[in-house]
Amino acid sequence: MDNILTEVLDKMNEIHYGWVDKNKQTHTHSKKNFFLDNYRFMSIEDTLKYKLGTCFEQSELVRFYLKEKNIPCK
Repeated sequence: MDNILTEVLDKMNEIHYGWVDKNKQTHTHSKKNFFLDNYRFMSIEDTLKYKLGTCFEQSELVRFYLKEKNIPCK
């Protein structure tokens, strides 16, 4: 199990904090109002493609990896 968790953490190290707006522009820093007006939740595929995600996307990505390895996640 430790190996699996290390593998998941290694994969998560590739993902940076940020997001992709509806126009496919990437953002790593933005003002609150701009974020609120333009943010959209990204799919797992987009999170992996752009290697970006907010805490929401990163949490879902961890859940995806754990589920893939049949490790329960709540």
